[in-house]
Amino acid sequence: MGAARKQEQVVRRRLGISELEERLHASRSTISRWVKAGRLAPPHFLGGRRLWFEDQVAKFERGASSSPAGAES
Repeated sequence: MGAARKQEQVVRRRLGISELEERLHASRSTISRWVKAGRLAPPHFLGGRRLWFEDQVAKFERGASSSPAGAES
């Protein structure tokens, strides 16, 4: 069962803060505000780097596109 379980694992792409800034067209401080407000999932830390899973960022983008204009924190 252990070998079968390994085959089922999906590799989730991670985005660093620079990639996130570019993708979301937002500054680091805005991204930090979104995380503190609970709008964006908090980062995971790996080797001292803040990383976000791409699927969580995509979920945020879908939610942000349906929010009213000017609702940015």
